Formats: sequence, C-alpha cells, structure tokens
Amino acid sequence: MRLLFYTLFICCLFLINNHLSGQSAAKDIYQLFGLKQGGCTYTNFKMAPLQEEAVEDAFIRPNPPVTLPEGDTPLEAINNFFAPLRAELKDEAAYHPKPISLSKENEGFFQKGKWGVRNKSGKVLLKPQFDYIIKHKDQKGFAGYKGTKCKYYNQDNAKVIVNKEYYSIKPMDEGIYTVQSKNGIGLYANGKEIAEARYKHVMKEGNTELTYYNLGNTLILLDDLKSTFPYSWNGVKYIGQNIVVGGSNVYDIKNKRKLICERKGYSFAALSKDLPLISVQKRGEEYFYLINAKGQLITKEQFAELGPFNENGVGIAAMLEEGKTHWSQKKFGLIDRNGKWLLEPTFRKIAYLNNQLHAWEKGRPKPFMIDEMGNELAPQDINENLPEPFDEVKEISNRYALGLYYNRNDEVESKIFEKATGKIVKDSLHYTLINPIRGDIFCAQGASVAHTKEGEYVVDSMFNVLLPIQQRYFYKGQYMEGFRRISMGKVIRSWYDCEGNTIKVKMNGEELDTFHDLKIINDSLNYIYFGNDEGYVVSKEGHSVSLPYHLQSIDPIGHAGLLWIMPHGNKGVGLINQSGETVLPVQLKAFNFYNRFTQRAAFETSDKKAGLLDDKGQVVNHQLYEGIRYLGFNVYRVQNGKEIGVIDQDGKLILPMVYKSVFLQEGLLFATKDGKKSTFDISGKQLK
Repeated sequence: MRLLFYTLFICCLFLINNHLSGQSAAKDIYQLFGLKQGGCTYTNFKMAPLQEEAVEDAFIRPNPPVTLPEGDTPLEAINNFFAPLRAELKDEAAYHPKPISLSKENEGFFQKGKWGVRNKSGKVLLKPQFDYIIKHKDQKGFAGYKGTKCKYYNQDNAKVIVNKEYYSIKPMDEGIYTVQSKNGIGLYANGKEIAEARYKHVMKEGNTELTYYNLGNTLILLDDLKSTFPYSWNGVKYIGQNIVVGGSNVYDIKNKRKLICERKGYSFAALSKDLPLISVQKRGEEYFYLINAKGQLITKEQFAELGPFNENGVGIAAMLEEGKTHWSQKKFGLIDRNGKWLLEPTFRKIAYLNNQLHAWEKGRPKPFMIDEMGNELAPQDINENLPEPFDEVKEISNRYALGLYYNRNDEVESKIFEKATGKIVKDSLHYTLINPIRGDIFCAQGASVAHTKEGEYVVDSMFNVLLPIQQRYFYKGQYMEGFRRISMGKVIRSWYDCEGNTIKVKMNGEELDTFHDLKIINDSLNYIYFGNDEGYVVSKEGHSVSLPYHLQSIDPIGHAGLLWIMPHGNKGVGLINQSGETVLPVQLKAFNFYNRFTQRAAFETSDKKAGLLDDKGQVVNHQLYEGIRYLGFNVYRVQNGKEIGVIDQDGKLILPMVYKSVFLQEGLLFATKDGKKSTFDISGKQLK
C-alpha cells in the first residue's frame, strides 16, 4: 500500500514539475496555452441582420376623431377659460414664426405654410418647400423635410449633401451620416450607403485618435469604412493604426490575421495606445501574462494585475503576496516595456490620476504622488515649470495655474502663472480658487469667478477684475448676479452687464440698482422682486404693474407679445400681457409656447383637460384629451386613461387611441399594443 502511495506521489510531482517547466519554457501563448500556432487569417466579418421585432398583422385604421358637441360642459368650461386669450389675439396678425438661424449668414424663413432658406440680405437660396427644418447643434448642415422624408443640406450654401430621401438624417462625423429607412438605421458617406440601413442602432464610439461605428451590437466598422470585426461588450482599443484588441481576440487589420483561432476562453486587453503591450488571461485562471501583438511572451512573470502603460513605457503591475490568494492581498509596483521591475511591488495600490502616478501605503489615509522610481514628490517637484515652491497648486485651465502660500494667520497669498513656461502673469493676489464660467462664454470674454475668503470677484480672460467683490456670483447668461447677505434674513442682489456696469431699472420715477430678484425679459421689459409678497413687471419707461406673487419664470410665448409666467412653488402657470395684466390666471398645469412648425400651443389643466389652441385661441377640432405632449415632426402624443394615440396639428388622428405606449425616434413612430410593436411614418402609414 505504501509502495502504491509513493508511486502516485512521485507521478504527481512529475506532472506538476513538467507543467511548470512547460510554462517556463514557453515563448508565446500558443505554447503556454496549447493553442494553434500562429493564429488565423480572416476576411471581413459579415454584418449580422437586424433582429426583427414582432409586428401587428394588419394596420389598425384610425377611428374618426371623437368630437365633443358644442355646449358640452368640459369644452364649454375650456372655451370660457380661454375667452380672455381670444380677446387678446383677436386683432393680432396670424402667428408668424421667427426665422431659424442656420449659420452666420443664412436662415430658414417661413412663407405661405412652407420653409425656405435665404441669406441675411434676403436673397433666397432655397424657395419655401419644406414642412420643417431640423438644425443639429454644432453641425454644419440641416435636414429639410417634405412630408415624411428629408434630404440633408449644407448650411453655408444650401446645396444638397445627402440627395437620397430618408426618414431621418443625422451627422455623425465629417461627411458621415446615420440614416433611417423603414428597415432600420445605416451609415451614409461619399454619396452612398456604406452600411445598409437595417440596424437597430448605430453609435459612434472610439478611443485614442481613432473612431469606429457600432452597428446593432453586431460589428464594428473601422475608420477606413471597410474593415469589420466582431463586437466586444468590453469595447475595443487600438494599438497604433493596425492592431485592434477586442476583448476575446487581437486583430491585425493590415494583414487580416487574428491572434488566436480558438473562439472562447481567453481575455485580452490593450495596455498602451502606441506600444504593442497586451495582457492575456485564460478564463478561470487568476494570472495575467504580458505579450506583444504577435502573442510572444514579453516576460514569463505571472502577474496578479496588469495596468496601463504611460507614454514613457512605464506600466503598473501587481503580484500576490507570497502565500496569499485573495485579490486584496496584492502588492503594486512599476514595470518597463520589457516586463522588468522598475519599482518592486511593495505598495498597497498605484494608479494614474491626471497623468500622474499616485500611490497608497498602509497606514497613510491619503494617496501621494511618486516618480517612476517610487520616490515621493514634494509639491515643488510636481510641475517642473513651477516658478517657485508653492504650498499648493490649483489648475485654472490648460494654460494657467494658481500657486498658493498659507501663513500662520491662515491668510492666503497667491500668484497666477503659465503652466508651460512658469511665467508669473499676476501676483500679490488673495485668490484661493479660480473657476472658469461654464456654459456660454460670459459676454465673450472668457470670464472666471475668483474666490477669496471674503467673497468672489468676476475676472476677465487676463484675470483683471471685471466685477466687484460679492459674497457669491451666479451666472445668468449674458449678465451676472451678485449676491450678498447684509443681515439675518436680508439679502441684496445686484446685476451686471458685460462691461461691468450695474444694471439699473427705472420704476415710478426712481432708478433702482438692487433687488431680491431681476429677470430681463427683453429690451423693453423687466421683472423685479423686492423680497415681499409682490413682483413687478416694469417697462423701459418705468411704468410698473404689480403681481400678487414672486415669479420663478417669465418668458415670451412667441405670439402677440404675451408672457408665460410660473410663480415660485410651481403651483401652476398662466399668461400676462406686456402691460402686466393677467390674461390667463395661474391655474393651468402646462401651457407650451406657440410651436414654430405647428403654429399651435398645447395646454393641460390641473383637472386633466388637454388639447391644442390655434393662433386665435380656439381649441383645435373642439377636441379635448386627458394629456398631451409634443413629439416633434408636427405630431402630438395624446392620452385618455391608459389609451394612447397620436394627432397632427389639425387634431386629425395619426394613430388611433388604442396603444399602451408611443414614442418617436429618428423620424419614425413606434407604438406598442398587446406586447407587439408596430412602426409607422409620421403620416401614420404602417411600415412594418
């Protein structure tokens, strides 16, 4: 029995030793894991078809509109409520939408029910022909719709770019567009569909300097718009221009080779965007190996973790403590591109934060910065261009930073310097922080808020004081609000324009410059509030009308000079005219501004009466619903109870009120009923 046990023990030792010696002798992953040597060639992967949704067998014809008879109580009540609005609109010209800004030189204009394009001098570039125009923010073009479909046009010269008609066209990249057909979404470039419009979604993704397109979670289309490879849920990363690491494989795009032929069981990760450094792990095993793009082992070290490499070829790596097995018992260090230790693994954690190495050690609650040899950096060594050893440095922008000194009296002295050169641009300051104003650039000056212990200043792009010290500043678009508390419960606010001038308002013979609240409505009208129970609408000439509440919002509705108002507390909305007189009391749950394309205003009361008003204040088609919402493309979602449908601007049913849900996406309507989804164009025609 002992002889049998001894024989088995020797055999096990031999097998273990043979396995370990095989690993140590391995030069690449093919030998290490027993894979087919050299990988495989591949052709472009086929584009998987769109997975079809279950659709209804037949189109349900819209029921005729349910029209309430004249004199019916709900409609009569609504007509009575909107009577003051009709009186206000009675002598007004028909609603005429404002032009749509397309570029610095061109605009969309409305004429005889259609939209065209002209330059600011009035020269017509495209005669009125579109039902609506969609301008995509930050893009150099617009979609012009005729009926249910559109083409895409250059905003500068109004020439057509995408000449084929689609339900939706959206720019994705320079000269590349997503297009919606009845079968799905695709990509369009160079005058043709480069990816057939039949996918559920198309998304632009990418990393480093390259981009790729995710088509329906089935493949990735590279920058050359030809090469394809399987989609990875972990994303993909490029190494240089030709190597793609896609989670379960590595692809050499130039030579059309994939690193391994085996379909599953291995995980790869790119560790650098420029260097062929890749980690590989066999699923089910806890160790990582460092390889190049050909699958060769760079080092035979078995790592517990492999992190990213920086531009100097220094990477983060971890080993398990000797005799330990749990992930929390890793020790981190740094390796070079050859897998050799530059810094032995002794740290609890190392990570790149803002392109700097941060380390954690046991017993130290906060991270500290180190160099690539593990030496802790002193504050003055963190930036080689620091003009002097500050106590603390805070970034202002890509160009500037703020250096701070702290003295014994807890006072702060600071200087502003250029990060690239160390040149001092402002000194003898007491700023503790400088925050650039986000959103639209305040008055085109690149302004910032400079913080001190006493309060805040607004400074211009060269850090000169633009606005005086206040306790707090709030950004209000093209003006700033300064806030200061002068006593318990007493607050004073001042408003300033681009030049730093205090905004003043004439009211009943006085010139006022401090308020509890100010809203600049337009060039001739302001709203002011003094902290009591009343607000005032004040004309440029100083005439004022009091309102029995403090307004949270006040905005023009786009027709007849009427103003939409919402008191603080959001208890409802109403309308007033330019004189401050109430047109509609604050009793509506919602009242949308007049839509430039439908020329309608949607409303909803607190007791669930909703509908559309035309430009004379009449209820369109005498039709009321329990809820209404503008979807876009001249159509509205309407609801009664749990039944949902779609109407156009004239109240005509586009989709009958039989659906559980309806939404509009990429120019198409998607409606769900009895668990089945149907697709329609915006005229209500069923596509599938």
